[in-house]
Amino acid sequence: MFQEVSNLKILHSAGARVPQILDDNTSEFENLGVPLFFVMERIEGKTLAQIVEEKKRLEFATATALTINLCKTFEIAFRERISHRDIKPENLIVTSLEACQIVVV
Repeated sequence: MFQEVSNLKILHSAGARVPQILDDNTSEFENLGVPLFFVMERIEGKTLAQIVEEKKRLEFATATALTINLCKTFEIAFRERISHRDIKPENLIVTSLEACQIVVV
């Protein structure tokens, strides 16, 4: 949990499209008597899986723009040496289909 929260903080501050961490106590990870928590920004939108299920297909330009925006986040992650081991449509939230904005959660 400490590593995940740290990674989100690094990625968000580097400009990646990931939720912002608002509060946490993960620095207490070595203290087994302290229940750990973190609070992150709520991301409004639908998952990519929900959108594809509803629409059945996306326009080529929209799909391409979403992919490019997603790749920008992955470029930042690779530069910071951070990987996401569960990339799937259910973990991608489209905050604006018109503006092709997508967030990795």
